[in-house]
Amino acid sequence: MIPDVSLLNHYTTLLPATRPDLPLRQLPRVTTTGKFKAYYTNLKYYEEWDEQWPVGADPDIVVTFADSPVKLIFWKGARYSPAWVTENHLWMADQSVETWSGPEGCLEHMQDRHCKYSHVRIIENSDARKVVHWRYAPVSAYDKLRLANEKTGWELWIDEYYFIYPDGTAIRKVSWKTDYMCAPVQFQETLPFTEEGQLQGEVIEPDYLWVSNLTGDKQQFSYVQDPSATRDKKIPEKPTIQRHNFKSDYDPFIIFEPGNEMHYITDRNISNLKSPGSCNHWPVGQAYCDGRRAVTADRPTHFLGFPISYPVIHNGTDGRSWLNSLYGMKNVGIDELVTLAKSWATAPQLKLIDSPRYMNKGYDLSERAYRISFTGPEKLHKAKFRLEASADSPLYNPAIILENWGDKKASVTVDGVLLKEGKDYRQGLIERLDNTHLVIWLNRKTNKPVVIDVHGNT
Repeated sequence: MIPDVSLLNHYTTLLPATRPDLPLRQLPRVTTTGKFKAYYTNLKYYEEWDEQWPVGADPDIVVTFADSPVKLIFWKGARYSPAWVTENHLWMADQSVETWSGPEGCLEHMQDRHCKYSHVRIIENSDARKVVHWRYAPVSAYDKLRLANEKTGWELWIDEYYFIYPDGTAIRKVSWKTDYMCAPVQFQETLPFTEEGQLQGEVIEPDYLWVSNLTGDKQQFSYVQDPSATRDKKIPEKPTIQRHNFKSDYDPFIIFEPGNEMHYITDRNISNLKSPGSCNHWPVGQAYCDGRRAVTADRPTHFLGFPISYPVIHNGTDGRSWLNSLYGMKNVGIDELVTLAKSWATAPQLKLIDSPRYMNKGYDLSERAYRISFTGPEKLHKAKFRLEASADSPLYNPAIILENWGDKKASVTVDGVLLKEGKDYRQGLIERLDNTHLVIWLNRKTNKPVVIDVHGNT
């Protein structure tokens, strides 16, 4: 349902000549720190709203980047749904897991108005990557959870892990207990925000969307006068990449695994750009409902909601299932995102060289990282391997995890050239109860094979 434009025009004619002496209620403003860091904080909205929350000093999480002005924000006002935020404070979030249950209607994190069932925590905070864990239970407008197992009395709970790298990208790994998932279910829906006083056309461009597949077939979609006239616009076969064109230098994107199904890819009515967002029950809103249409720009909203994807589901032997997708916000075109997508979905093979005490565990899509495991019996802080990059399997800022490495920091060479830490690569230690892993992130893009040496510092 599109708001009645005539009513909006009539409303405009009745506006007073001067604005009331009230401060504009803007979504939290976070300036970049110029560092790749993850911070606990308490983000402020406006005094009366903030005062309702019985929270301490550290309920929210902000991730900033050294070479980018964008932020990744986990804020209680969005029920901790991760939001990518541009340099000029435009927000893009995701609906995450939603299910339905008869009289309870829709169940989702959006309706957890007090964040009873939604919380976030920082798992890793090294110079090479950040890992944030978001745990939530889909809930109805009546504060009911979805019963997943009558015998145990347990409800449906979701764990989402975000593996965040210095180049403004993050793997979203969604995990749940396999036989606890409830049907029907939807896993993803792309949702920009508007804030008070903001219309959709102030957030997103008329040419609002690029869609592509791994072969580079692409198509742009727009807000047009008559969407029915462009209904037959060609959609790339098996699309896995979407990029939204924000009114900013940096634009949000999502990349899915091959096999993903992407729906509702169409041109949209241009009149939407002159309207506030579609629904204002989320973010910020405290109304007990699972949907409330916005008729004026008097409070934050979400809008668009398209495309909607149904990602590939993986079933593990441990009784849990998961899906992976690659999110981010960059100032690059769709063609470079195709390269990034190939580097993830068809990653170059890794081959060990003269490293008999290490085992190649392959590429982990769910972390966007190669895994090499030290097998012992003695600690040998040295590993050498080759990444077989090519045009079809390019290298794009890879991460390598050396399991059981120990506490030593490392030096890295590529094709015999010693790299400079902080500029050419970053490293961090992943502390576990029974061992310590080394994670290395390389600032390197190529479609040619490279040989990498990792040496422990003495």
